[in-house]
Amino acid sequence: MQPPSAATVNDPIVAPETPPISAPTRPKGKEAEELIRRAPVSYVWNQLGSMWQFVALFMFNIVVVRGLGNAYGVLAVALTLFNTLVYFAAFGLEDAASVFVPRTLGDAGRPAMASIVRKLLVTRVLMVGILSIAIIPLILVLGNAHSGVAGNLNQTLRAGDIAPVILPLALYLSGTGLANLLGAIFTALLRTRLTFIVNGLSQLANLGGAFAAIRLGYGVGGVLWAVGIVTWATALIYLLLLAPLGLTRRGTATPPSFAPVMRLGGTAWLTNLISGALLKQSVVWVMGFFVIADIVIGRFNLAFQLSHAAAFLLIAGLGGVGLAAMAAAYSGEDRAGLATAWRAVSKVQVLLAVPLLAFVFIHAQSIAVALYGANNIGVGDLMQIFLVFNIAQRLGGGGSSQAALYVIGKQWLALLTQWIGLIVTVGLALALVPATGLFGGAAGALIAVGVGQAGVEFAQLILASYYLRRKYPIRFTLRVCLALIPPIALAYFWRHPGGILPIPSHIGALPIGRFSDLIVAVIVFAIVLIASLAIARPIEADDVELLAQTNPRLRPILRPFASGLRPAIATPTPSTNLE
Repeated sequence: MQPPSAATVNDPIVAPETPPISAPTRPKGKEAEELIRRAPVSYVWNQLGSMWQFVALFMFNIVVVRGLGNAYGVLAVALTLFNTLVYFAAFGLEDAASVFVPRTLGDAGRPAMASIVRKLLVTRVLMVGILSIAIIPLILVLGNAHSGVAGNLNQTLRAGDIAPVILPLALYLSGTGLANLLGAIFTALLRTRLTFIVNGLSQLANLGGAFAAIRLGYGVGGVLWAVGIVTWATALIYLLLLAPLGLTRRGTATPPSFAPVMRLGGTAWLTNLISGALLKQSVVWVMGFFVIADIVIGRFNLAFQLSHAAAFLLIAGLGGVGLAAMAAAYSGEDRAGLATAWRAVSKVQVLLAVPLLAFVFIHAQSIAVALYGANNIGVGDLMQIFLVFNIAQRLGGGGSSQAALYVIGKQWLALLTQWIGLIVTVGLALALVPATGLFGGAAGALIAVGVGQAGVEFAQLILASYYLRRKYPIRFTLRVCLALIPPIALAYFWRHPGGILPIPSHIGALPIGRFSDLIVAVIVFAIVLIASLAIARPIEADDVELLAQTNPRLRPILRPFASGLRPAIATPTPSTNLE
């Protein structure tokens, strides 16, 4: 990795007192270089897996809702308890694996990485084992309680109904915890085609098992036994696949310290608690405190979920892959290599997420009605408010800066910014939710969450720029935004010729008609966007050269969208340079 140029060092976004970047302590090993080369294709497989998981979960919900009828309420309560326990058992180990597995592989080799993997697995087994055993007497006690705090918890959890299915729930919890970590380890090694196959078959088995359990009359307990057995089978398959990689055998090298792994895991666990649960839930609590109507809270929830689904639809595959690629790039403490990887992940976030969010913003009303019915037209207006902040968050890097802070060991800064964001969110919610008018109620709640999320993203962007000595890709982002003008203008005037976002005249059409119309709009938007990108040419020559080293077939695909590209390049030689 070549050191940054003087122009980069003196970049105006970096404070003058920024400490200089030290040279890598040692060259990157072959394993780290191989991980970096696999990153683009790994993203594709991981993205396909994420989209299939979304479809499979949707189909699973249809099967259990239709098959269980009124008993679905018991399953819903059980799964809510299950998701909470899975979160507590996680302890950020998936994030820690995404950083330390590839980094240890690049720095110390396969035996050292195998030691980290074994300790991760032992830690996860202990955590899920303790929780699985503890919830059995807990739920049984709650099931017999009728007064006091335990009685209230019993009523909330419906423990009397859940008690008969607590054993399969414990099986499901332990299997899922182990399978999730094993999947994260393979993703950290950028073997996402394997995870796509294993997880895809697992989800198919879940569907088949749930359908069979319901048809055979085993009810909620049968469904939980089926998915619990499938998750354990998935975990065992992953364990078998670890053996050929040599990760289950002890090496002769001195094992690396596990303390940094646990520190990152604990910090990531608290960070995920804020960003994944508390940020939204705190605003819901504020709405409940001011006795906001349930229908308003429901529309807030629908707008929040649909906007977030659009924000992550095309970049869900970046999650573990982007973090692993950054960790591999940092092998040898190569901050310049990490800076290049950080900018690359940020650019992918902008290129894939922002155009989709812009499309959803224009068609928010039609999408809300097509999915939720004409009674939820107001959800479209709320989505447009929240989408503004989602677009800002993606323009700020969309989580890539937090990943960079994890890699360089500054995870405490990521946690600090998240806590500050939570405080800002609650303060804004207390001020806006009880207000009347355009920015009160659900709209005020979404503004509070949006400001908190976007504020955290830009704070972390500044911190990452400071420590990595690289500026945010402003030129790239501006050119992408410029290329968005024609498709946005076409979509706006084509769909809304009558004024500022009116409801389309055919909004009462059959659902199939609404969806087909949206599909046509997506195709037209994509065609115009591709043509605009070919004119704006936002991709830089360095990006093409970088991707050509990882996969030469990408070069002719990206050439029409790149500016300043040289006519030909020499055959790349092995190097630690990522740029």
